[in-house]
Amino acid sequence: MLSSVLSLSLFGGAFAARLFLNEPDIGFDEFFNLADGELASLDDLVGLPDFDAAARRYMPIRNYTYYRNGAAGEWSYRNNLEVFNRYPIRPRTMIDITNIEASLPTTILGHNFSVPFFIAPCARAGFGNIEGEKGLVEAAAAENILYIPSLYATLSTAEIADLKKKDQVTFQQFYLDSDEAATQEVFDDAKANGHQAIVFTIDSPADGNRQRAVRYGVGPE
Repeated sequence: MLSSVLSLSLFGGAFAARLFLNEPDIGFDEFFNLADGELASLDDLVGLPDFDAAARRYMPIRNYTYYRNGAAGEWSYRNNLEVFNRYPIRPRTMIDITNIEASLPTTILGHNFSVPFFIAPCARAGFGNIEGEKGLVEAAAAENILYIPSLYATLSTAEIADLKKKDQVTFQQFYLDSDEAATQEVFDDAKANGHQAIVFTIDSPADGNRQRAVRYGVGPE
């Protein structure tokens, strides 16, 4: 037991010994020089980290915290980012990619899509945009990408259904509920509003202990 506690202390101390950067320092703040609450121009964002930086500057801290938080003291969150960045890219040159776009279309549960990835469920889109999930539904339709609304979406299932284009395929995310009637209600609602499948989230058997989220009162879901 003592050795386990000692190992945990050393593990946490090693992380604490160096500054943790949620975003790489690629000159965002110096270039834009934004005041808090000021939105960076979309045309000037040059990579994915810029979107995180723009959100950090623009969104109210409570809203931003809802999206940017990890379990407990966020050691795993930090470790995941650092481990991901240690994956090397194996370059390949002199490869014919003239027809690469033809390899992108795929099927997911028998439905045809333009790319082999999808827009995953993310709750409370209204924290980032007053129109909630509207932009996600419309972008998915425009590019024929699968969109999976969260069970805790800002818009209702019916409102999302009203935004869908004709024949647009969407799935519905779902958490298991101990109340069978509540579970059946989710299934019936998804079917009534045209979702073609249920996406069962299996890595959340209980509410998470997210200390940053607790501090700003933005809840576990």
